[in-house]
Amino acid sequence: MMIDSHCHIQYLDQTFQQTLENAKEAGLRRLLNVAVIEQEWEKNILLGEHAMVDIGLGVHPCDVQSAKIGWQERLLAAARDPNVVAIGETGLDYYRDTQHKALQIQAFEDHIYIAKALDKPIIVHMRHATEDTIQVLKKHAGSLKGVIHCFSEDLPCALQMIDMGMMISFSGIVTFKNALSIQDAALNIPLERMLVETDAPYLAPVPFRGKVNYPEYVQYVITSIAKMRGMTSESLVKQTSDNYISWVS
Repeated sequence: MMIDSHCHIQYLDQTFQQTLENAKEAGLRRLLNVAVIEQEWEKNILLGEHAMVDIGLGVHPCDVQSAKIGWQERLLAAARDPNVVAIGETGLDYYRDTQHKALQIQAFEDHIYIAKALDKPIIVHMRHATEDTIQVLKKHAGSLKGVIHCFSEDLPCALQMIDMGMMISFSGIVTFKNALSIQDAALNIPLERMLVETDAPYLAPVPFRGKVNYPEYVQYVITSIAKMRGMTSESLVKQTSDNYISWVS
């Protein structure tokens, strides 16, 4: 049974129940739904009462400049809920926001502190900020587990992140024919460090590129990577599912 390790079903154009029914029918057993602003935390925790849904709570790097003072303490309190299995997404995004780099870095560190305090993994967003992300994670290597979600770098970067204790999660981007460096990473990283995701409703895989993405489309990510690696989709489903269960345990 497949697991979508990162999605945002609160933004989908259908009901929560319909999303879960479609996902279950497609063979999903669990999904990790991620909140990226404080206003989503409470509702997201309630969604996590469904046995199929795990929860991530955080403040996206592009939203930290508008977060209300004291969000760190409120996140620490909210994330104690047992439905919350991961902290984030957090990280650095210099593609959409170059004006608040210092604030993003501080918020990233704050999320890491919370993840460590609660002994929960961290979900890392990294876009056009590879070097600064590496510098932050280096300070915590060996004492933090997490995932580089929606990985969009190359194999050397992936291996460096793995050395620092990170999992690598591949999204629908890996199915794009011009995503050669990402495909190289998917082909060559150790299987036990791999997760798969949709990032729904964003980044729909081929053959749905440019359309709304749904959790059940994680099957196309799995099929693509399995074909690259010369293995069955069933084997990759089992490995990535086992990896996910271990990661959130």
